[in-house]
Formats: sequence, structure tokens, C-alpha cells
Amino acid sequence: MYNCNDVMLALKRWMAAQPRSPDPDQPRPSPREVLFEDVEDGICFLPGLDFPRNTILGFFPPNFGYVGGGGHENVWICVDHSFDRLMASWRSHWGPELDEHFKNYVDASACGPTPEHRIGPEGWRVERHHFSSYTEEPEVPWVSSREFDVVGRLVTCRMRVVLDEAHFAWEATALALYRADEGLTLLDPETDEVLAFGMEPSPLPAFLEPFSG
Repeated sequence: MYNCNDVMLALKRWMAAQPRSPDPDQPRPSPREVLFEDVEDGICFLPGLDFPRNTILGFFPPNFGYVGGGGHENVWICVDHSFDRLMASWRSHWGPELDEHFKNYVDASACGPTPEHRIGPEGWRVERHHFSSYTEEPEVPWVSSREFDVVGRLVTCRMRVVLDEAHFAWEATALALYRADEGLTLLDPETDEVLAFGMEPSPLPAFLEPFSG
């Protein structure tokens, strides 16, 4: 039986065994130096996403979080349907719950286009972070930013601007969100099910059993 920290260790071993995945414990290669074809669909461990503080607005959905520094190249993390699924599971287990602005947005978007093309509740949170008009009502408390480690799949590379400085960086879609000694939400790559692990003992998902150590 395994807690969230144990599952994360097994997930890192699984990542290291995937074709073209950068070593999770080494600096990430730069898209200026490595062909995307050599790392396409590779799995990266991306520590320190401060969400939603470290986010930028996309011209079209999705919005993006970013991680980098400490010898690592920047990576853009899509705040998309996959990210929403992982964060919804996180909220249901460890909170905080969606406030009224979030609930109203989710209700209003239910009849919209496909989920992949909606801004989504966490994309809404990014926009609310960037525009004070969403936070001026005192009866709607602000949910503070929190730091997550992210496991992400590399999907492309592109130029984006952070604090008036342009960065050419990898773009990734989230497969897992993790906070040590607290929790892990994970998209099972075999079943597409969202799994959640806290500090209580739980069985490993089948795809991680060979990597239990």
C-alpha cells in the first residue's frame, strides 16, 4: 500500500522509462538546442507551478502556467480540460471548494462548445487573477495561490512573454498535480481515469506496479 509520496516516486520511475522523456532529475533540454521531434510526447517533471500567480493569458484558450529557473528551461503548462479535471479532483479531496464566481461560470459554460475549447473554471481563475474587476466584491473571498509540482507531456514549443520578456519554451499538458505530504491527482494513461492519492495507504494503479521499487 502506498501514500501520495510513494506513488510520486513510482511515477518518476515510470517517467524515466518512457521513450524520449527527459531525465526528471536533470536540467531540461532547451528547445533552441534540441529538435522537438526528439522529445515529442516525452514526460517531464515540472516542480514549482505557483498557480494562479505564475500564469499568463492566451489570446485564445487555453491560458498557461509557467515554471522555470534553477537551471531549468521554462515550460508552459496548458490550463486546459486536462488541468481542470486534475484540479477538480484535487478540490474535491483537499479543497478549497469553488466559490460562487466559479460555480456560475461552470453553469454558464455547460451549453458551450466542447470542453477542449472552453476556458474552463481554472482558466477563469487565471483571468480573475489578471483582472482586478473579478475580485472587487468583498463577499467573494480570494483563493490564494498555491505551489504544485506538475507531471506534464510535451506537446509543442512556442514563444510567449512573461514580465515583458519573451521566452521560447516547451509547452506541456498536465498529467498529474502533486504536493508533498498532502496529495496527488493523476490521469491514468491507460484508462484516462482521474486518480487521487493522499497520505492514507492506497493500492498502486496497474500501470505503476512494475515501478514500485
